[in-house]
Amino acid sequence: MTTIFYLRVSTNEQHTDNQLNALTEAGFSPDRVFKDEAVSGRTEALSRPQWKLCFEYLRAGDTLVVYAVDRLGRSTVDCLNTINALELKGVRVVFLKQGFDTATPAGKLALTMFSAFAEFENEIRRERQMAGISRMKAEGRLTGRPKVLSEEQMAEGKKLLAGGTPKAQIARKLGVDRSTIYRALV
Repeated sequence: MTTIFYLRVSTNEQHTDNQLNALTEAGFSPDRVFKDEAVSGRTEALSRPQWKLCFEYLRAGDTLVVYAVDRLGRSTVDCLNTINALELKGVRVVFLKQGFDTATPAGKLALTMFSAFAEFENEIRRERQMAGISRMKAEGRLTGRPKVLSEEQMAEGKKLLAGGTPKAQIARKLGVDRSTIYRALV
C-alpha cells in the first residue's frame, strides 16, 4: 500500500509547491508524486498527461491524496466518474482542504457536494468573465485581435490571388505567414 499525491495547477503563474507543502505539513508522506502543471480542471481527467500516468500507477490498497476536489476536476460528473473508477480499483482518495476521504459514506456524500460546488464556482467565474468581456466591448476597450493585413494589403492580396499567384508567394510578398493568407483571403 502506497501513498500517492496528485497535484494540479491551471496556469504557468501557479505552482504545485503550495499544494505539496500543505499535504506534507498535514502529515502525509508520498511514495510518488504526479504533477499536472498549466492544465485546466475543465479538461477531463484522463486527458491530463500526469493524471493518466497516476491512474495507471494506482493499485488496490493505495491511497491517493489530493489537495482539493477542484484539483481533480471542475465538473461534477467528471469528478464522480473519476472517483468511481478509483473505487473500482480499490483506491482510497483523501481530499485535504475539504477534510474527507472516499472510504466513508460521509466522505462520498461530501465528494458529491464539493464537486458540485466546484462546478458551480467555475460556471459563476465564466459568467463574470463573459459579462466583463461584453462590457469592455460595449465601451470600445476590447476590439479583438488586431488585423495583420491592412486594407491596402488585403486589396493587393486579392488582386494577386485572382491573377493566379500562389498563396505562398503572396504571403512572402506581404510579409505574413501563409496561414494568414488563407484566413484573410480564401
